[in-house]
Amino acid sequence: MEFTQSRFQYFFAHFYGMTVSVIVYWVVVAIMIYLFPAEYEWFDSYFILSAAAGGIHYLVAIYRQGYKVIKLTENEFIYQDNKNIQQFSWDDFEGYKVSRMIPYDIIIKNKKYGKTKFSYFTFSLTQRRQILSLLQSKCK
Repeated sequence: MEFTQSRFQYFFAHFYGMTVSVIVYWVVVAIMIYLFPAEYEWFDSYFILSAAAGGIHYLVAIYRQGYKVIKLTENEFIYQDNKNIQQFSWDDFEGYKVSRMIPYDIIIKNKKYGKTKFSYFTFSLTQRRQILSLLQSKCK
């Protein structure tokens, strides 16, 4: 079976990731403001530079990624994003797990690559259910 990420899921997954990143960033900023009161002049410059660097880094990371495809055949698992293809046989499959911390990820463990990881929201709900049920059926 082949599962291709839809355009909506592509933007939703990135929006979700960005929202979580912004929330974490603001929590860190709040802690820094508490630890380093505003009387330090360097803090304002540091805050602006780190916000700009974080924003640019995130935009570059988003646009360097492409749509994702998973192909599950009788003999192998294939995960493809913009530039990378991870392909291994089911004999190398060691299991999978869904991370418990936000942002949620699906982590597929295998002997060849170690861990193949992608966002929980990369694929639609129906695709995700099918992928997880197929992975569960391959667990020994």
